[in-house]
Amino acid sequence: VDQNYPAYTDASDFHDLSADDAAAFYDKLAAAIKSDDITLTPAGTRKGSGNITDLEMANYLVLIENGMKVYRPSAVNLIPKWNNETNKWEMTTPAEVTVKATEPTIDKTVNEDIKNDGHESGTSDNVNIGDTINYDLRAIIPTYPENAAAKKFQISDILSEGLTLDTGSIKVYGVKGGQETLLTEGTEYTQAVPGKLLDNTTETSFTLVFDYDEIKGYESIHVDYNAVLNENAAVSNTGNVNGVHLEYSNNPYDEDSYKDTTDKVTVFTYGLDISKVNKEETELLAGAKFELADKTDSKISFIKVSDGVYR
Repeated sequence: VDQNYPAYTDASDFHDLSADDAAAFYDKLAAAIKSDDITLTPAGTRKGSGNITDLEMANYLVLIENGMKVYRPSAVNLIPKWNNETNKWEMTTPAEVTVKATEPTIDKTVNEDIKNDGHESGTSDNVNIGDTINYDLRAIIPTYPENAAAKKFQISDILSEGLTLDTGSIKVYGVKGGQETLLTEGTEYTQAVPGKLLDNTTETSFTLVFDYDEIKGYESIHVDYNAVLNENAAVSNTGNVNGVHLEYSNNPYDEDSYKDTTDKVTVFTYGLDISKVNKEETELLAGAKFELADKTDSKISFIKVSDGVYR
């Protein structure tokens, strides 16, 4: 494949390759094919499920593309086996190959550290206007071959109009074996506020673009940040949606390939119709002042709509 990697002309040499060396060889071979450094005609192709038939005895490179998973180059030997009943060498079909793959996923939670609040942190929460809301994002990092040409990996968050991002609160961690390491902006990732999705048209509240070679030693990424429910919050059952996008290269040797997987959570806030009246409940009290608090005795914030009317 290149002058720096040994050419295998003797079958016994190739047979004695370690698993790591074999994986490196198939990676280089796949990269050379996809970059048109060498031209090979596929022995067979298949879309969807099913078998590739009419293959001759050989060692085959298997490349899988366009799925949500990131597949590594794999190989399978199609060889005959001795049949004791027929006393003949016979081809075994179908041959099976174990393909290594990772499936990047993204998970978003809201106020997950607030326990027993009656809500599932992966779905929703109830908050008041002016409250600070904590969000956590967790994304699985794919495994790309060493010679992959495409290693895009970025996380983008899109807040609704009723949420104001606290830019200074964004913290990014690399996670391995349950241990978290704070990552450095400008080294492991770059941050854009606002940013854009890979379609280059959809604007995001913020986008984190990761340098794969700097984060590949981690298993996942954890992003922690805050937002505030503002005066534009939707006061209804539709709630205030906050979505996240994980975009990544799904074909390691195709620089134009990528997939977008998403998750979202919603925060709700509700209205109250309150009137301060006399004991007989027949007359509104002019100039009445009072405070409202939630069950934790935290004061509830309101936005003035007009004189005497607040939401």
